[in-house]
Amino acid sequence: MKESKAIQIDIIPAQPGIRIIYQYDEEYVVENEPVIAWRIETHEWRDKNFTITYPVTTEGGNCDNAVGVAFSDGTVEIDDETHASIEDFMASRLDCRGGTL
Repeated sequence: MKESKAIQIDIIPAQPGIRIIYQYDEEYVVENEPVIAWRIETHEWRDKNFTITYPVTTEGGNCDNAVGVAFSDGTVEIDDETHASIEDFMASRLDCRGGTL
C-alpha cells in the first residue's frame, strides 16, 4: 500500500495554557507539559489532500500515546469530543462500557 506523502508542513504558535493528555493503557493523564506550537502536516494520498495536527512541546515532536489536549479553563478535547473536565471524559468512557466510577 502506498503511504501518504507530506507536501507541506506549517508550525503555528499555541495559545498559553494548553497541555497534552497521554494515554497509558486505560488511564488518561494530563501532564504538566505545555503545548508551545502546533505542527500541521498536509499530506497527499491517492490524489487527495488531508491534514494532521500534532502538538509541539518543549520536549519536541509528537508522542504515540498523546490522545488529546487540556485547556486552561479545565475543558479537554479527546477523540474529537469536548468534555468539561478529564473526570467527565472518564465518566463518559465508563458509561459507554457499562461501568461505574
